[in-house]
Amino acid sequence: MTTIEYLDQIRRTYQIIEQKLGMLEQLRAMATRTTSVIGGNPSGGGQGEDRIGDIVARMADLQEETNRDTDRLADLRQEAREMICEAGSPEEQLVLEMRYVWLMDWEKIAEAMHYTQRNVYYLHRSGMKALEEKRKERNTVLSGGRRSSADFR
Repeated sequence: MTTIEYLDQIRRTYQIIEQKLGMLEQLRAMATRTTSVIGGNPSGGGQGEDRIGDIVARMADLQEETNRDTDRLADLRQEAREMICEAGSPEEQLVLEMRYVWLMDWEKIAEAMHYTQRNVYYLHRSGMKALEEKRKERNTVLSGGRRSSADFR
């Protein structure tokens, strides 16, 4: 896995969480509609209650998945911050953290740092080079000085 692929896990995990939260909201709306239909029909059988039970069960499962994904996102962000803090200049680190940990777009990063987008791109490129070198160095140390195929990605 390349450094950029590793860092992009944060964005993908965040998108998955957002998607699941949207699904939870849809299930809540379905449960509310089902409840109001049942409440308006005093002679209804148990079928509506089964449907609500199914929806609530799906909501609980989805909420549990979302909680696991949220924990994973927090872990990924922490790992990325630790990795970023070991490489490059403070400005490069800030650009990388804003982009990959806090998922800011290029315009917002430039605005926050009072730089042009071109300068932000330059800092990003040089920061990524420093990060790649640090990862290669770390992989070499972890493999006991032997280079693995993963070191050359």
